[in-house]
Amino acid sequence: MGYWIAALSARSTGESGWLLIGVTGMGAMMGVSALWIV
Repeated sequence: MGYWIAALSARSTGESGWLLIGVTGMGAMMGVSALWIV
């Protein structure tokens, strides 16, 4: 596996993790109606 593929994979995994945390937090603050965006 090349360095570029490994770096891109690590970056994508990190971004999706933060997105999941953000969506969960938004749902907690705004209620269940915020989750229809997903």
